[in-house]
Amino acid sequence: MDAFYLAQLFGAFALVVTVCGHQMASPKASLVILAVASVLFGFHFMMLGQVAFIVAFLNAFRSICAVYLDAKYLKYIIAFCAVTSIVMIIPQVNSFKDALPIFAVLIISSGVLLKSNPLMFRSGYLFGEAVWMSYGLMISSYFLSLGCLFIVISILKSMIKHDLPPYLKKRALRSCEAVI
Repeated sequence: MDAFYLAQLFGAFALVVTVCGHQMASPKASLVILAVASVLFGFHFMMLGQVAFIVAFLNAFRSICAVYLDAKYLKYIIAFCAVTSIVMIIPQVNSFKDALPIFAVLIISSGVLLKSNPLMFRSGYLFGEAVWMSYGLMISSYFLSLGCLFIVISILKSMIKHDLPPYLKKRALRSCEAVI
């Protein structure tokens, strides 16, 4: 099997796992599942020859630490992962697209840092996924781009289901039904 198609297969698995992860009510459960998805995306990027695999593996480490470490240590782990991503990727940045994983990890890390507030946690992932979607389009990572679209929809659905107060939830659901 060609490496490109094998990479797309890893991307497809990562897509399914990521969408499932964002449907969890608990940010901790989401983080465990998203750590698995990050490892799968890491292999996907590695097979495509993209430096974003470093960011993906660090995201998995950050997610697992966010679940099991005390909140007072979490900010140091997030800072370590962000700085490590920047230090390892900056020398390899040749264009704007090469820097996008750094922006994505910083945005998502801010959401993980605020995991005690599920709405802020999901918002960080929502905006970070928009950056990843742009990156996927630029590097021809079809499952990353498609996955990010599904993930954004999944996050929005999860925000409506778990994070909105009841009076806004009814209004949001009526708006969604009107669109459909």
